[in-house]
Amino acid sequence: MIVDLPINKSLANRILIRQALCGDRLLPISVSMPQDVQILHQALQDIEQNKPEIYVDNCGTAMRFLTAYLAQYEGKKVTLVGCERMHHRPIGQLVEALQSLGANITYLQKEGFPPLLIEGKRLDKTKPITLNNPLSTQFISALLLIGANVQTNCQSPYITMTKQVLNGQVVLEKDWTSASYWYEYLALHDTQQTIFFPHLSNNTTQPDQIVADVFEKAFGIKTTYEKEGCSIAKFQKPHAEKLKMDFQNCPDLYPTIAITCQRLNIPLLASGTEALPYKESNRLESCKQRQTNHDHRMAMALLMADYAVDDTDCIAKSYPAFMQQFQQICPKK
Repeated sequence: MIVDLPINKSLANRILIRQALCGDRLLPISVSMPQDVQILHQALQDIEQNKPEIYVDNCGTAMRFLTAYLAQYEGKKVTLVGCERMHHRPIGQLVEALQSLGANITYLQKEGFPPLLIEGKRLDKTKPITLNNPLSTQFISALLLIGANVQTNCQSPYITMTKQVLNGQVVLEKDWTSASYWYEYLALHDTQQTIFFPHLSNNTTQPDQIVADVFEKAFGIKTTYEKEGCSIAKFQKPHAEKLKMDFQNCPDLYPTIAITCQRLNIPLLASGTEALPYKESNRLESCKQRQTNHDHRMAMALLMADYAVDDTDCIAKSYPAFMQQFQQICPKK
């Protein structure tokens, strides 16, 4: 079976912000790209067209990156809003850091949360900012992308990805997080299928590439790297008796791995989960309840484990082709 994965939206959105800051032409967008990438692309176009309100739905990356981008955009006055869930996702650490550089940002509802009124002005980007233990590494990346002199104790592959984008050392890649749901499918079903992912490489800064190692050691799924991509298949190996894992650098894998462990009755000893309550849903609670809560990653993880879901539209946020592929490969589901 061939599964064509979407591009990695974290990388694509960093590239978009960098292009906008440099005045370059934005990368072309298609409906096959994750909705989060389409949202940021449209927002950047709307900003250039002087629209007074920019809507980012539930795209946390767009909210955080655009907060920094607009704060340093002299002469722009914009209201930055999202859906109801977005207005419950904290952004105070980033706003305070930008305000320390001279940014003019006002909370329009609850202190520390969107929506925001941002009046762009020249910022003192040479002034050192210390931002330790951020709730989201995207706060650090947002500051780095606009050229701020940020100091932090946070070490993350996503920060490394941001620095590589700033140095112009990256190209668009297929998405390892999206691949994780197919690892889950093989682990939970009695099948001898081999799934091939074109252009998915282990030469990547994506932290979720660790899924290959985790599923081989814990769940008996072997990854084979080839010239044009990689393939996965089940091999004879008993499941782990328990799994201990730190999700600090790979929080998006938590639904996949937690649901897989639940179905296989494998105790999961999870650490580094502090950011999970502030994702598209509270993913700790969503996994316990086995509910979608309009969270794209919850929907895919639950579907692969044969649970019913009440919302599949949200999946397009990161993986627009998922439902079509799922129905082709799992026609009885």
